[in-house]
Order: sequence, then structure tokens, then C-alpha cells
Amino acid sequence: MIRMKRVTFFKLCDCLRERNLLHDTLNVTLEEQVAVFLHIVGHNVRNRMVGHNFMRSRETVSRYFNEVLRAIGELRRELIRRPSLNTHSRITSSSRFMPYFKDCIGALDGTHVHASVPIEHVAAFRGRKPYPTQNVLAVVDFDLKFTYVLAGWEGSARDALILRDALERPHGLRVPEDQMSIIFGGSLATRRWSKDDNDSLGAPKSEDNVEFANPEVNVHTNDVSIDSIHAQAHSTQGASSSSGKTKKKSSKRHRENEEDIMTMVANNIKELAMAIKEYNEPEISIDGLYEAVMSIPGFDESQLCRAFRMLAGSSTREARAFMVASTHHRYFWIRDMLNM
Repeated sequence: MIRMKRVTFFKLCDCLRERNLLHDTLNVTLEEQVAVFLHIVGHNVRNRMVGHNFMRSRETVSRYFNEVLRAIGELRRELIRRPSLNTHSRITSSSRFMPYFKDCIGALDGTHVHASVPIEHVAAFRGRKPYPTQNVLAVVDFDLKFTYVLAGWEGSARDALILRDALERPHGLRVPEDQMSIIFGGSLATRRWSKDDNDSLGAPKSEDNVEFANPEVNVHTNDVSIDSIHAQAHSTQGASSSSGKTKKKSSKRHRENEEDIMTMVANNIKELAMAIKEYNEPEISIDGLYEAVMSIPGFDESQLCRAFRMLAGSSTREARAFMVASTHHRYFWIRDMLNM
């Protein structure tokens, strides 16, 4: 039911009790509180069903879910290890990765997690999935251990925007500064309202310390403590035309900046891929190519020297293909090359 072994379950309960993060109450033990929490997150069930299974009211289930969520969040500094900026031994010991990936600190990806939100805000959380989701950014190191998690973004948010948020946070994703300038061209992102592994779970942020991605967006918490966006109504029809033009210009400028960043990233990735491809391709022996060309019958030395010069100055792939061909086919190859 809790998708966890009994030994692990009691170790978790003892850990929460020793750190004074949870305690037994008059009617509910600590073990039952944790079991309610694990049953909800493990099976994605509603408070009504959990209350029926544990013979508790929905209010009791919701209250203890939030308390356990907050307590689990306090363990984040013990469970999530910050990445090291030192080059991993798996990179330094491999000629395929060194020096191209010497500044690589891990792998990251976004995953969509099911979210329960009010029906009037479902559109903001509906992206590639047919149901509302949160777009969660997760980072792992080369030992396949999580080193950073950023949750709370709507499912419709783009991965590039979430990555910028993670990089700009004071205690966010750590990337070497010299590589940041190469990838993003020194562009800066603004902090958003979503939570990373340095923020407490189950506790709302102070509005004075929150910078919103949209000035018309507020934060609220539903009955299962999933942060969602409480969007206000769209601007009324009586809004001034000058205000509408300003918003359109700002939105257009924002899109242009994102397009420039993505173009820089794509160009750098293309150059890196070409460098890796050239490195992995075996070199062609110039001496072997010269002997292969000069041994073709039916041509004088000047023609063969001209053909050798053309092959030596061509791409590595063309010279390799010539070396693979038979002597009969090499004759036709040089004949066609000289007639061009």
C-alpha cells in the first residue's frame, strides 16, 4: 500500500521522530501519519479514498499530509547532494569524452508530474500530456543520483524557461561561469515563483520575497498542498490602448530574447557534435593514399598527381571511401574526377 519495505518505512519514521520533525498526537500516531502521506503520493488517490481506508475525515487526512510533506522537505539537504564542479573520473579516464566534456557536471531533463488544480486554471497546466501536469526539472550526476530538483512550473511552460529559472536562483543549479557565457552568451534570467530543493515544502512563500513570471499571477495551495497558479481575470475591455501596446512589445521582446538564446545553444551544440564526430573518425594515412593513387594504371604521372592533390584536399570521408574501393573502381573514380 505504501510502496516501501517495512524496514525502510520504520527507519523513515524513526528519522522524523529523532529530528523532532513529527510526533505522535492524541489520536494519530506518527507511523499512521507517514503511511497516509505515502499512500497518497504512491497511488495518486484523493483524500476521500484515503480517509475511507484509514477511517479518518478528509480534513484530518489533508492536515497530516501537509505536516508530513513539510517534515520530508526538511530532510532535503541530507537527501539531495549538491554537484561537484570537479571533472568526474569517468570523463578524465575516457579519450572519447576528454576534453570535450571536461566541464560537464551531469545530465538534466524535465518530466511532467500529474497535478490537481482548480478547473478554471487547468489550461495553464495542460501541455504535452492530456491531463494537467507540473513541469519538474531534475538533474543527476554521473553516479545517477539526484543533485537538483525544481518543481512547481505549469505543464505548459517551456523547458528553456525553467532552465533559466534554475540557473538564476541564488542557490540554484551550479554551472561553471565560463561555460555559462559560452552557452547563454551572458544572458540573465529572472527568479520565478516555483520552488527548488532549497525551499521548504508545504509552507507558502512570503509574497514580499516572490518574483512572479507574470505580474497577474498569485500563488495558492489546494487541499493536497500542490502549489498552483491562481491567475486573475484577463484585462477588461476598458483598458487603455497604450497599456496593451506596451504588453505586446514586452511579450515580443521576451520571445526574441528566448529565440536568440536557443539559437546560441543550438550553434554551440552543433560545433560540439562536429568536433566529436571528427575526433572519432580514424585518420587516413597520406602515404597509403599516395601509393594507392599512383598505382592506378592508365594515367600519366601528372594526372595521378592532380588526382592525389584533389583527394588529399577533400573531406576525410571521401578519401576513406576511395581507399575502400577496389582497383577497378578506383580507375573509374579518378577518371571521373579528372573529367570534372
